[in-house]
This record gives sequence, C-alpha cells and structure tokens, in this order.
Amino acid sequence: DEDIIMFPTKSRSRSRRRRRMRVQDSSQSTSSADEEQDRIKERKFIASVKELHHLDAAFIRRSNGRWTYAIVANIDDKGIVFVVDKTGSTKTLPDDTRKWKDTVRRIKVLAHGKVSYSSSK
Repeated sequence: DEDIIMFPTKSRSRSRRRRRMRVQDSSQSTSSADEEQDRIKERKFIASVKELHHLDAAFIRRSNGRWTYAIVANIDDKGIVFVVDKTGSTKTLPDDTRKWKDTVRRIKVLAHGKVSYSSSK
C-alpha cells in the first residue's frame, strides 16, 4: 500500500476575499433599493385602488383564477363590493390591502372610447 499525500487546495488570498465581500455588499444595497422601489409601487397601487368610487370599473380575479370585468357596487368598512356579471353576482374585495395587488386591476379611462388598465408589475 502506497501512502497518498493530499495537498489542501489553495486558499483565497485576503485581497480576493475582500473583493468578493465588496461585490456582495454592493449587490445587497442594489437589492434593498429594488425592494424600496417595489414598496413605493405597491403603495401607489393601493392608493389608486382606494380611489375607486361607486360605478367605477376594474378587472378582478375570481376564485377560479380568471380575470373578470367588474363594476363597483358598494364601498364600506368591510371592503369593496363588485358586480361581476349580468345576473348581479358579486365579489367582495376585503379591506386587506395586502391582497389587492393580486386581485384587482384598476381601469383608467384615457379619452372617449380609449381604455387602459393599471398593473402592479
């Protein structure tokens, strides 16, 4: 039996480790700036949904995951009630603003006959 000598792999020099740490720090600051920008967008989106009034239109996500055109029927402390079809079926969007970005898209009327919808993404 021969003895096998294993040499340890080269360790990184201190300067290489420092450079790597600096790169990680800069990427963390970039991600925190992105997170802050996302929070600002979300606050603007929530504010725009809170501006909905009686008979305003929006797209809302139904329980089955499909998006549906809906009209605001009522707004109270429990949430926003939308009429979602011709038969008068309703869906209530609870006053929990954390879920709004996934369940409602506000429709903006730009001019006569031109319509756009807002998205949080």
